[in-house]
Amino acid sequence: MKKIFKGLYLVDDIEYVMDNSFSYPFRTDNSAILLVLKGELKIQVDLISYSVRKNDMIIIPSGSICRTSEITEPTRLLGLVFTDEFANSNIQNIQDINTVRFFFIKKSPQISLLEENYKAFQLLLKQLEPLTYSVTNYKKDKIFHYFNLIIIEIMDFYRSGEHSELESKTIRKKEIVQNLIQLVHKHASVERHVEFYADKLSVTPGYLTKVLKEVSGLTTREIIEESVIMEARDLLLNTNLTIAEIAYQLHFSDQSFFGKFFKNKMKKSPKNFREVNL
Repeated sequence: MKKIFKGLYLVDDIEYVMDNSFSYPFRTDNSAILLVLKGELKIQVDLISYSVRKNDMIIIPSGSICRTSEITEPTRLLGLVFTDEFANSNIQNIQDINTVRFFFIKKSPQISLLEENYKAFQLLLKQLEPLTYSVTNYKKDKIFHYFNLIIIEIMDFYRSGEHSELESKTIRKKEIVQNLIQLVHKHASVERHVEFYADKLSVTPGYLTKVLKEVSGLTTREIIEESVIMEARDLLLNTNLTIAEIAYQLHFSDQSFFGKFFKNKMKKSPKNFREVNL
């Protein structure tokens, strides 16, 4: 990625092949707008799988759980990655970014573009590329202009009716998944009982697991455990805490139990995972 401005990065037109970098789920710190120029890949966004190919755009809001499950052929991407702070400071109409998030829940983060729309987005994104090394006095104004044009084009597409509506039952199920993900992110290090989350969502544990299996193929317990593993990986790679301290912070009874849990999920011990990835 190339830095365009503080909090804004360009995903350059380079080729991606499948490796192990994103073979497990991770939580995004930033938002992304990605245009597929070539190839095909399968990506999970908040536990739902999408197969995206040339002429598709995918919008990933910050805080999403993502995983690239397969790149079926070499893929080229062009797009933007930006922080919430950048969006809040630079979007002309702040309601637009909130509406993008709303449509992401109500509809789909994947947009299949007509050729003319695809070329228009590609042109706008390409206009930002020279600004990665520009020193012009109008650099900030140009960035503001093109970024807002991209957001406006996305909003126009969503509101034009081209993006088909989902049935109300499907919308409700997606909302349950979204709300569960937020609850798990907040509570999973302490609370790992399915009943706790079902109660918070005002549904039965059986219904919650049924919905999750339909939408994502995972059970509630598997989702809770994935969240714990994501937190454990983050602490192992981004802090100087000892493994015993991490086990304590994640409310495991002892380091040994944490080690067995982690190795069962990651096929590596916490110590080995830290050594290999640092």
